[in-house]
Amino acid sequence: MTLHQLEIWIAVAKHQSISKAADELHIRQPSVSIQVKRLEKEYGLKLYKFTAGRGMELTPAGTLLLKHAKVILLQVKIIENKLKSSRRRRGRRR
Repeated sequence: MTLHQLEIWIAVAKHQSISKAADELHIRQPSVSIQVKRLEKEYGLKLYKFTAGRGMELTPAGTLLLKHAKVILLQVKIIENKLKSSRRRRGRRR
């Protein structure tokens, strides 16, 4: 699992659409599909299903992944911000 795959999954879940997620991320639809399929294959779980009349729906595994993917990416942003802040403070001391 990569951070890129988590970003893709969050977009897919948000839009409940592979094509809309691709548009948001400015990547091609097949790239989104491939990354989602890789996640499903890696864990042997379906992350979404298609339902009559409602389109795409997350499975329990897909919902679990979404919940944790959001937390992980938030933590990455926090780390990045702290490191950037530390670098700026270090630069002022010289």
